[in-house]
Amino acid sequence: MKIIHCADLHLDSRMNANLEKDKAKERKGEILHTFERMITYAAENGVSAIPRLLLYFQQYKAMLPA
Repeated sequence: MKIIHCADLHLDSRMNANLEKDKAKERKGEILHTFERMITYAAENGVSAIPRLLLYFQQYKAMLPA
């Protein structure tokens, strides 16, 4: 069984606590890109489980343009 452990992805964070608006937007994009890469890797490599995946995926879907 293959498992990917991930935590504290902060998908719902605005990243504006310590960053200027431009940098916060850039960082947010980096985090979303990393999340997408993690999901693609899991799908392509037979990963059986990613703890908390449903919660993260729901947060991610909410951020996508309608």
